[in-house]
Amino acid sequence: MKPIRLVILGYVLAVFVFIVVASYALLYAMGYKIDWQNLNFKKTGFILIESYPRGAEIKLAGKAIDKSTPTTIKRLLPGDYLLELNKSNYRPWQGNLLVESGLVTEKRNVLLTSANLQPTTLIENAVDKIVGTPDNSKIVGGTKQEIWLWDINNKTTSVLANAGLIRQHIKGTNATDIANGQLSPINFSPDSQLLLFQSTGRYNQYFLVINVRSGIIKLVATGRQLTKWQWLSNTELVNWQLGKLNLIDIVANKTIVTIPNVVDMGIFDNNIYAAVAANKIVSLVKINRGNNINETIAVLPTGEAYTFGKVDNNWLCTVTNKQTTALWLSERTNNELTWSRLADGITPSVLWDDTYLIYQQNNQVVARAWEKLEDVPKIILDNQRNIKLIHFSYDTVLYLSGNKLTSIDLTGMNNYALINLTEPGDLIITDSQISKLTYIDAKTHQLTEVTLRDKTNLFF
Repeated sequence: MKPIRLVILGYVLAVFVFIVVASYALLYAMGYKIDWQNLNFKKTGFILIESYPRGAEIKLAGKAIDKSTPTTIKRLLPGDYLLELNKSNYRPWQGNLLVESGLVTEKRNVLLTSANLQPTTLIENAVDKIVGTPDNSKIVGGTKQEIWLWDINNKTTSVLANAGLIRQHIKGTNATDIANGQLSPINFSPDSQLLLFQSTGRYNQYFLVINVRSGIIKLVATGRQLTKWQWLSNTELVNWQLGKLNLIDIVANKTIVTIPNVVDMGIFDNNIYAAVAANKIVSLVKINRGNNINETIAVLPTGEAYTFGKVDNNWLCTVTNKQTTALWLSERTNNELTWSRLADGITPSVLWDDTYLIYQQNNQVVARAWEKLEDVPKIILDNQRNIKLIHFSYDTVLYLSGNKLTSIDLTGMNNYALINLTEPGDLIITDSQISKLTYIDAKTHQLTEVTLRDKTNLFF
């Protein structure tokens, strides 16, 4: 009887082991893993990590991973993980990532910054202002009496205009007015061929357009307080002067649309939009070229000063009352545009991309995902009083603190001083992934270029 009992016991044990192994194999195949700390099975998650440039070594929770970026780290138990990236000649990067059960945590757009930045001088003359072309092929710099052109592709410089050349286009006593006038570039046309610039005299400001290929110059406007200029097309300019908006046809050399009582204006999707005041009410209005019938988009929240921008089909608006600025976002309800207040006590510089909204509030810089605006904002910088937000892309914010341009990513853990800079307008980003900066150096005032990272066309 004893051998039979042993056979039965062995059979039962074999079946039990088979069930345990089969169950474990099935759970493993379904993405489950034993959590030894809690003695149960949990569905695992993945981390997908991409860096620019590629080839960074990886540590996860302090342990080296035998992989380099870009890669996917699989079968991770839910929880927070410290991810560290290291690459030779680059500053280290780290971030806390939350892995959730059954989901992929993506950390794309990791920008690694060179450990040894080496600025190069492009124009040795002292430069006061720079403007880049929309196609990132050229940069112009104003040097008081001259406007220089820097060709990014050919790496050559040339004088585009000077005071003597400008006097030929301004007749009579006006020529004397600008004898010692300072030249300053404003912006380029959409096709990158025409540069709008100004010559500031003793009594007036003169606004001219020059073709960067042919050198042909044309005077388009004269005034004292033409405060804002934007190109609507390659032949149309919009200016905002003392509350009045003018649309100028530079070919016909005439004003074709004039709108009074304009508080602010902007061009979005090749259309002019303006904040227009009437009877103590300010409305967002779409300006039509061909007739005087303009389309009212929505009544704006009550305020003294406004800035606005377009986010997909919605509008983002800052409204200032008695030195306090609030941030508002439009919502469409029953086919009508209304406004919801996102934040109070902000600075007017607001940045965003398709995924995140960035702004400064009460000495903090915060990030909010568009899809999760109801969540508590994530603080990425704290105790920051006198900073200026300049640029946001690839999960990275560039900001000016004193005379130092600094970068920080959305983890809030990678804060790097980059270059010496005086004003936000002294910087042009000429390459994708913020890989190259062209700027006016705060100490030398020369046009300077620096590479932050090697350029790679693709992550994979």
